[in-house]
Amino acid sequence: MLCMHERIYAQQRESDGGIVTDYYANGTSVGDTNTETTAIVIIALLRPPNATLGTFAFYYPWYGTRSFSGNWTHWNQNESEGAKHDPDNVTNDRRDIAATDYPMLDVYDSNDENMIKQQVEWAREANITCFVISWCGINHFTDNASKHIMNVCGQDDFNFTFYIENTTSVDEAVQDVNYLLNTSCMHAYDRRKKVIYS
Repeated sequence: MLCMHERIYAQQRESDGGIVTDYYANGTSVGDTNTETTAIVIIALLRPPNATLGTFAFYYPWYGTRSFSGNWTHWNQNESEGAKHDPDNVTNDRRDIAATDYPMLDVYDSNDENMIKQQVEWAREANITCFVISWCGINHFTDNASKHIMNVCGQDDFNFTFYIENTTSVDEAVQDVNYLLNTSCMHAYDRRKKVIYS
């Protein structure tokens, strides 16, 4: 196995030491790699031998079904102006949903703890160790769904953190962070360190 500096040298051109990649700043195969690309390659090659953070995956609890939450949430979102979807319309056993890929579990509700347990199980099988929960604000659909996710993660000893999608002021950001800390502390997960991204 190559040590760190040998891995970096293996990616360099002999003529000038530039990093060899297929990416060029001008979007063609003509030219030279830019500083950003060189830095990305070096960072990618500098893997710490004992990483402790694990593998994080974004988790979007935006989805509601009529049968579970009382109405369709996000599945019927407009993809573009004039392109409304109606999940009540079913063709060839598939609902008309606003999604590029059809979910393996069929349309699901982000408040359904049985579904969340299945997704945690699949995440573990894929060596994912933490969900980064997309959160859109107090009393938003994602706020309620996040409580179910925290409950399942607490029961199943699975890590989670939050990504605050939007905020309008410093005061609101502080309020949101305090709310998330207090809410997550009410769950079994409260013994673990919390990290909040925004």
